[in-house]
Amino acid sequence: METRLFLQMRTSLLPPSASAGLWRSEQMVAVMELVPSDKERGLQTPIWNRYESLLLKADCKKALMKIERFEFYERAKKAFAVVATGETALYGNIILKKGTLDLGP
Repeated sequence: METRLFLQMRTSLLPPSASAGLWRSEQMVAVMELVPSDKERGLQTPIWNRYESLLLKADCKKALMKIERFEFYERAKKAFAVVATGETALYGNIILKKGTLDLGP
């Protein structure tokens, strides 16, 4: 299976206050919430379990934040970088919040 990777970099950065309304400071990962019709039919999203497993291995103990579809699209439009892979899982889109680590002296 061929995996394609596309990286789009934005040239301007949003001020820190621009994203304050969508993110709690401790929340680092978001996925698109199921649309109502998918909720009604009980659609399963096994990729989310895989993401959570990977996040736990990386020492991230917070659950995935689920955001409404159009809010997710708006957030993605403002992203610093967009990476497109060959992932085909339903609801496999993910937003990662970047930050810094305090590594000490």
